[in-house]
Formats: sequence, C-alpha cells, structure tokens
Amino acid sequence: GATCSDLVVYAAALENESDVCSDIMMAEVLCCPEEDAATMTCSFCKNGMTVDSEYVIPFAPNGDTCGYLYELASTLESDSEFCPQIQAAEPVCCPPIEVIEDNTPATGPAKPCNFCSNEVSSSNALLEVPGADGATCSDLVVYAAALENESDVCSDIMMAEVLCCPEEDAATMTCSFCKNGVTVDPEYVIPLAPNGETCGYLNEIAPTFEADSEVCPQIQAAEPVCCPPIEVIEDNTPATGPAKPCNFCSNEVSSSNALLEVPGADGA
Repeated sequence: GATCSDLVVYAAALENESDVCSDIMMAEVLCCPEEDAATMTCSFCKNGMTVDSEYVIPFAPNGDTCGYLYELASTLESDSEFCPQIQAAEPVCCPPIEVIEDNTPATGPAKPCNFCSNEVSSSNALLEVPGADGATCSDLVVYAAALENESDVCSDIMMAEVLCCPEEDAATMTCSFCKNGVTVDPEYVIPLAPNGETCGYLNEIAPTFEADSEVCPQIQAAEPVCCPPIEVIEDNTPATGPAKPCNFCSNEVSSSNALLEVPGADGA
C-alpha cells in the first residue's frame, strides 16, 4: 500500500484543482494532522499583483478588478468554495513579468485552456465577445493560454468558440490521454483509483469517450502518473511541475508518519 511519503511525491505531480488532488488531501488527517487542522486564509497573488489593480477581469460576473479580488481573498479561508474561483484569476492579475513584457507566458500551465486551438481567423480576431468587457476573440486566445484547461474560467471562455471559431466549436473530438504514449508500465495501478484501474486500461478506454464528456477530465487526471516526462521516471522529481501543484502536507511529512500506510491508496 501507499505510504504518506509516497503520497507527497505523487501529489507534487498533480494539479491543485484536480479531483485526484482532492482525494489525496483527505489523507492529511492521517499523514499531517497538524496541517489538516490549520485554518489559512485564501492565497491570491502571494508575490503581489503585476498588473494594474483596476484591471477588469474578462468574464468577471460583476466587473471585478484584480485589486478587488486581492482584497477579498484575505477575508476568505483557503478551503472556502470561493477561494478556487478567485485564484482562477491569478494568471491575469499576477502573471510573470515576462508575460507582460512580450505577451507570452514564461512557463505556461501544465494543460492550458485550448480556446480555438490557440488561434482565430483574421476575420474574427477583432470581434468583441459579449459579456467580456470589450475583450476581442484575439484577446481571449492570449488570455486562455495562461489558464488551466480544467478551470471554471476556461469553461466560461470556451463558450465563446461559437462566435470566435465556429468550426472548432462544431468539431467533436475523442478524449485525449497521454498523446505521446504511456511512459510507465501499463499495468501500473493508479493510487486511489476506485476500481484498481491501470494506466493501460485508461489509455484504452479514453478514445471511447468524447472530449467534452464528464468522464474525460477524470481520466486525464491520471496523466501526471501514467505519462510523466522521462526525467520524472529517472530521478523521481518532475522536470517541470504543474503550475499549481497539489500541496499535500506542504510537501513533507514527519519521520514518524512517513511510513504510515494510507487505507485505500493501493499502488503508489
């Protein structure tokens, strides 16, 4: 069975907002009870905003600005249902300085929001998107590239494909999984998989689902485990980790808890 120490390594390769991360975090009560008991405020742009505080966030329901969210976050707890919604605006409100200087992310998210396959036709580029505070289709392409594919904001933006790239919106694609191939043993059992699913099994069933099915994101959540970069396999440390890694036990457990086996976490 997987130990607390195993889960620390495994969690570091997962996105913070993934379903698998949420499952793993439930083990904090066993692996790091002091962390589980701590109540922290919602973190937002912890190194400060790098854009104008009055910048209006595209698709913000009430025309919220970066400055407003920065102030609001400090009034919420980190486990509040609103905290992830606020943090979804971090790529816009506090991007790396390189993003501001040349408009291209220095290090993008692990799975970027694929709006219009990252380009729109010249005839649609300057179309203004209703409800996006004056943002054009071209603006949304740049904005989406800094967002995680599974974020709520990405889902909102994707609805504009019917205007900005109708041919993309009409296309039905199958669920993509480990597009460059599984890089671990296909028989590897995924930790916390409800039915002991293996990487090979997920690789086979993924094409049977459509990309917009509710099952597809659940399958893709196992990609950091089933097809990590080769460097991860060779030295057990991610070459490039996710933009917001799963912060299980603050990435460490005490020596007294490190070898505790976690119930239901087979295979890690």
